[in-house]
This record gives sequence, C-alpha cells and structure tokens, in this order.
Amino acid sequence: MAAPAIIGTELVAVLAPACEARPEKREDGLMDAVDSQLTESYRLFGRLSEIVLEPRRTALLMIDMQYLDAHRDGEYGRRARERGIAHQMEYFFQRLEGLAVPNAARLLEVCRRAGVDVVFTRIASLADDGRDLGWRFKEWNLVCGVDSPDARFLPELVPQPNEIVINKTGTSAFLSSQIDTLLRNMGIRYIIVCGVVTHACVETSVRDAADLGYRVLLAEDACAAMSQQAHDNAIRAMGSSYATVMSTDEILAKVEREIAGKGA
Repeated sequence: MAAPAIIGTELVAVLAPACEARPEKREDGLMDAVDSQLTESYRLFGRLSEIVLEPRRTALLMIDMQYLDAHRDGEYGRRARERGIAHQMEYFFQRLEGLAVPNAARLLEVCRRAGVDVVFTRIASLADDGRDLGWRFKEWNLVCGVDSPDARFLPELVPQPNEIVINKTGTSAFLSSQIDTLLRNMGIRYIIVCGVVTHACVETSVRDAADLGYRVLLAEDACAAMSQQAHDNAIRAMGSSYATVMSTDEILAKVEREIAGKGA
C-alpha cells in the first residue's frame, strides 16, 4: 500500500488524496504520543533540559496564520473546492477554527500583556509575479504578493502597530527570511511557536531555530496539520530533539509565572 500523502509539504493534501477528516479535540490539547511513543533519541539521551523564560529575551512566533493557508476562503480552500476534494481539508479547517486559532489568540493576548515581543511570519513574495519564491511554491503556482488578499492575517490574529511582520519565500522562516538577524538584534533567546502547517512550515522553522541556538517552546494545540497523523508525527519528532512541547494552558501559566510575574 502506498504511503499516504500527509507526510509531505502542506499543499500535498490539496493536490493528492489524503486521509479522511477525523476531527479530534483532547481536553488537555497535548497528545499522549509525546510521552507514550518515545523516539530513539528520547531513549538514548532523555528529555530536553527545562526552559526557564526570561523577560525581554522571549518572543512569540506566529507562523503563517494568514488567509492563504489558514482560512477556508484562501488559496488552499479554493483549490481544494475546485478539485472536488474540499472534504479532505475539513479536518484541517475544523482544527484551525475550533482549536488552533482560539489558542493562538490566547497566546497573543497574554504575551502582549506580559510585554513579550510578537513576530508574525507569512508566505508572501515581494515581486508580484512570485519570482522571488522558492522553487516548490513556484511549481505549485502558489503566488501570494504582500498586497494580495491571501497575505492578510486572520482577523483574530492581526499584528498591532510596531509588531514585526516577516515575509518568507520558503517553508522555514529561518532559511527564507531575515528573522534570525532580527531576533538576535532584539536579544531573543527563547521562542514560543504556534501556527501552520505543523508538519511543514512549523516543523522546518522549529528545527532550524533549534540548530541556530534558540530554545523553543511549541504550543501543540495552537498548531494544525492536514491530518491528526501528520500532526502527531511532527510533534513527536520536534519534541524529541528540537522543542519543548506544551499545551497552550501550560505555556500561558509559564509566561505569567516567569515573565509577567517578574516584569518584562
């Protein structure tokens, strides 16, 4: 039997058959897989060391919460409807609307109140014809100019004045934008990550951030993928070697205790 298409990059689920929609919402938002299905690196080296957040050295990174990929009326949703496979995207959009976006909004509210820097990324080309995009986005004809409707952020997650917006031309924010330079200039050491798609732009960004020396907290229930299996696989991989995986509630409590309580 051929492997399902859900393991590839995010648009594969629109262009090829994917798993049936299986909406699932756990009470604590954190998968049992992180603890019960330990990867080989867990068994060999144990858990990552505990992260203690520091005021003025912590940022919230909101990955690609834009109309293009995270809204039913964006390009992903439109293309799925045109191909008659909208039902295969239903799990993704239900998780976004019912879980990931509300939790991302909670993270945004608390981090802003605590004085945590907020950085938004989006897939967006500086050239109207998309010639500055990575080769995969070009092959997919996924052109999204900075002034296009698909470049807009979701209504619940709109940047405020003086918050940083990063336009990226590939999946990893750290390999297709100037974000590393900006974060270092800001003195950032710790990154709280949420967004889409879990097994694509989120995972590549988390892996690269860790390799560049950042400590990453990943809000599992503020992310979404094309299927629960793809999401769980990515979370398990990131949690084994690259990020500390927590629920939104756990991260909010941590921010309140370690940043807001000390004064950002």
